[in-house]
Amino acid sequence: MPELSLNGGRVWYRLGSEPLLPDRPTLVFVHGAGASSLTWLYQLRALRQSMNCVSIDLPGHGKSDECAKCASIADYAERLAEILALLGLEDVVLVGHSMGAAVAMECLAKGGSYSAGILVGAGPTIPVSRMITEALETNIETWSEMMEDLLFSPATPRRFVSKSHAASSLQAPREVIRDDFVACGAWSIADRLANIKVPCLVIGGRDDALTPSPIIEALGRTLPNAKFEIIDDAGHMVMVERHKRVNELIIEFVHRQEAHKPRVRSRG
Repeated sequence: MPELSLNGGRVWYRLGSEPLLPDRPTLVFVHGAGASSLTWLYQLRALRQSMNCVSIDLPGHGKSDECAKCASIADYAERLAEILALLGLEDVVLVGHSMGAAVAMECLAKGGSYSAGILVGAGPTIPVSRMITEALETNIETWSEMMEDLLFSPATPRRFVSKSHAASSLQAPREVIRDDFVACGAWSIADRLANIKVPCLVIGGRDDALTPSPIIEALGRTLPNAKFEIIDDAGHMVMVERHKRVNELIIEFVHRQEAHKPRVRSRG
């Protein structure tokens, strides 16, 4: 994994393929609370044939150092913008899951060099159950088992869950996960959705126990320029459980945005 320096620490990221090619759309993937860039492996492997894919370990997650304290979703959005600037990435599609989608929406609402957003398992707020936070504080094993049940649809085979890299990606220190949940619970973009002008694709799982599908659907209907799809037999980790369908939706959406971009005519 390549790395970069940020505020005296290291931030690591995964590339679908190298080098990044200027004639391809660039997708930047942002994981959820307590997770890492491993969350998006199914997307990196499937999309790298036609798109530049960059999956980031947010500060304090995965292999990345804490670099700077991120006490809020806005803090994470600032760090993400700094990381993209250091990587020299512009006109990117931000792809976020859960907390990562909140971070993406913060960036999109502020404006910048973003061409579109893909928001997975997210709403305009992120409700956090007290049961989850109490289990995290008292018994990490109980919390891990609880999260495994909450992250995936009952329709998803348990053998798939146990082998899933998504489950193993939840390896951030307990205090980082706790702070992530606090940041999620305090965040709302409900009164700023109109500031998100770029096209967005909203994806959710019908069986999502953490962000119920009506909340996800409401986000898709409220954003000024969005389409949405709720996928059956999928939970909060829809991009893992139903990765083929999610990848199809991403490819269709990105290709549609590319087709609508104005073409620069060569002179000669």
